[in-house]
Amino acid sequence: MAARAAHAAFLGLALAFAAGPSAADDAPPADTTRIVVVDVDTLPKGELPSLPAENDAPTGVPAWTQPATITVTPVGEMPRPQRQGKPILHPAKTPSTLSHRAEKVKIVSIAPTSPSLDAIYAPSNDATELEAQASQKMSCGERESVLPMRWEALVTGADGSARLEVHDLWFDAKSCAVGPGPTATVSLQAIAWEAGRPWLYAMRSRAGVTLVMPRVVEISSESMVGTPVSVRGDFTRITMPVGRWGSGSIVAQLESLTGHDTGDGVDRSVEVGIELVQTMSEKAPTLLVRTRQARVPTSDEGSD
Repeated sequence: MAARAAHAAFLGLALAFAAGPSAADDAPPADTTRIVVVDVDTLPKGELPSLPAENDAPTGVPAWTQPATITVTPVGEMPRPQRQGKPILHPAKTPSTLSHRAEKVKIVSIAPTSPSLDAIYAPSNDATELEAQASQKMSCGERESVLPMRWEALVTGADGSARLEVHDLWFDAKSCAVGPGPTATVSLQAIAWEAGRPWLYAMRSRAGVTLVMPRVVEISSESMVGTPVSVRGDFTRITMPVGRWGSGSIVAQLESLTGHDTGDGVDRSVEVGIELVQTMSEKAPTLLVRTRQARVPTSDEGSD
């Protein structure tokens, strides 16, 4: 009963979105709403690797150990931050002082050698929303500091298959080099399509469901059985925890389901709602995916 009630409530909400207010004859085309129901038990199984721990860091990273898949490129310099100390009245402007003030810190860009759909970020066990980039700028210096980095790359196939490649990296600020860490690959399954092309992929793990979609403008999520974790780079990856007698939801705003601008001046922004529900009587959770795509006329169309 609880499962039917949860599903009925979600479908009722989706139908309400689909119906909307009645449109006049000269109004733009109505919103397009689609609903997809997915049995999580049919998704491929995989496990995202654990984040690297601080005690896993090497003592240093020689430049020659840098993986061929990553390129480190100098992009500029910035003044070295001055250390805070006791104030000095009327300091003498000696040559050594001026030289110290003129010291610069080298800035490098860390990026994939062959860019695709990438997300590079500094991992944190405490963060639940991670903002990633296709490349990351880091500062070099004399300090001995080896920092963890994670690079996720989404690889899609013409047949609709996809995989998520996860690379752990170590950035050594002293040698200004990147060292390799463990790598892992997980398979994804397409569960939603637009114009014959998949845009939403998923996999299941022991404790949750991982969803991958185009980069979002806005996203919010909640779960009754844990904390969702999202990464936003060239694509968006969000992992939802799963538990009996629990549910979770995602609401996202996308610029488009294709992941790029069509260039025709038409706004095809999409609202995405995802519900993950599992009751005590169900062996596996159910995913309910709703997309609402509105076609907003251009300024020229609106003036007619």
